[in-house]
Amino acid sequence: MKEKLQLAVKSEFVKKLGILLASGSVAQLIPVALSFFISRNFTADSLAVYGLYFSIVSIVAVLATGKFEAALLVPKSLKEAGHLYVLGVISVVVVSTVTAVLSFFFDHEIAELLGNQGLVDIFWLIPVAIAIVGFYQLNSYMYIRFGKIKGLAMQKLSQRGAEGVSILITGYRSISNGLIFSDIIGRAGLLIISGLAVKPYFIHHTKITWQGLKSGFKNYKKYPISFAPSSVANALSMHLALFVISANYSEDLTGQFNFVRFVLSLPITFLGQSLSQVLLERFSAKARNRISIKADVLKLTGVLSLLALGFTLPILFFGENLFEYFFGQDWSVAGQFAQVMVCSLSLRFIVSPLSATFNAIDKIKPVATWQWGYFILTISLIPLGKIIEDASSFIFVYAVLDTLAYTVYWIMIYSSVNKFDQEIANEVL
Repeated sequence: MKEKLQLAVKSEFVKKLGILLASGSVAQLIPVALSFFISRNFTADSLAVYGLYFSIVSIVAVLATGKFEAALLVPKSLKEAGHLYVLGVISVVVVSTVTAVLSFFFDHEIAELLGNQGLVDIFWLIPVAIAIVGFYQLNSYMYIRFGKIKGLAMQKLSQRGAEGVSILITGYRSISNGLIFSDIIGRAGLLIISGLAVKPYFIHHTKITWQGLKSGFKNYKKYPISFAPSSVANALSMHLALFVISANYSEDLTGQFNFVRFVLSLPITFLGQSLSQVLLERFSAKARNRISIKADVLKLTGVLSLLALGFTLPILFFGENLFEYFFGQDWSVAGQFAQVMVCSLSLRFIVSPLSATFNAIDKIKPVATWQWGYFILTISLIPLGKIIEDASSFIFVYAVLDTLAYTVYWIMIYSSVNKFDQEIANEVL
């Protein structure tokens, strides 16, 4: 029986993985293609503001749901999952409201701290974006719970399309902060589509009660109490370099650095997160049925490594020339930064999707431990930013620290799946 289940899960996984990679690749071709337009119609300074906005939203949005979205996949009962969904909604409302209050009273102070007064004009958009991202996260995890990966992939493609059209319009008309407005337009469309898609699976079949909410919080309190703070620390670690560069170097260098993130880091992160969603569904199904996932982790490590080589080697050896050729002479510094960062980015591309194993086997503590360790490691960037005068040298140090952290992360993932296999073996005995 277990062998039949394994074959069914495997064939369905291959099908969904193919759909994801196809739609994900198309979705990422849109921002990559737009990079040519952005490099000629938006300045490095505007990219710097966009980068700071994106980083702030990405960090706070991790906290917005209280990480209840990750808990949605654990309970077998749809009723219990429904109460966790509502707890996540409540958390999003609270966090976005608090963010709005802080943005209203401390916008100038925060902008000064980050070294970019251009943020003042767009601070009012940050709580809006946080709310949108938070609500969508809840919808997307409900989608994963129901195995609707194809719909999720198509939604992402729609988001990129809407965002791309908006970038073209705002860039052509020279609208200030057009990249930020386009980001919100794309996300808002994604939220509406996902909300309509989740509704028939969930809303009409789950009666929410106060007792159910209290029980849900009690049973899954480790997610908001332990997992959420460490996840925020992890998100801050991923974006801290941009904040340090903005505070200690010029706006032009900040824009150059963020352009590398737009061309390389964000697409890599997007594909990694999308793949993680498929792996989370597969690993969760196997974990609930006490089936080993060790072979999956090893095979996927090899496959992702081969894919990573495809973009790592050209950029590592010809990054500056490629950026000058495709984006113009003004972005040669970004090409130099890309050469320094590409190895660490490729390792992140390999390891990040595999971290879905922790949530699948309900092992939150190792993730939290690594996230806090990563945070402590990257905090060293703050004093280094004041000591290191050359931005390229600072980015090299950042890339080395990032590589070290994600190497340790993979070792922890492999160790965890080994222990899970041992638990299964002991149950059989």
